[in-house]
Amino acid sequence: MIPKQRLIYRIDVFRQGTPHPFDRVYCKPENIKYWLSGQIEEDEVYWTVNTLLVTPQKWVNLFSVSAD
Repeated sequence: MIPKQRLIYRIDVFRQGTPHPFDRVYCKPENIKYWLSGQIEEDEVYWTVNTLLVTPQKWVNLFSVSAD
């Protein structure tokens, strides 16, 4: 049986003039509205939103809460 991939969003946060993001957030589709509320207080900060399909194991790695 082939595992079904799941949709997630990757939000890359950039500062103007830098080629690489300084922060990266992975979120579930039902939580995207909380991450993109538009309440960024820093000047010259912007983000890109990318859709990804991940395997069930990657989903667990990204969103499970460990008891460490």
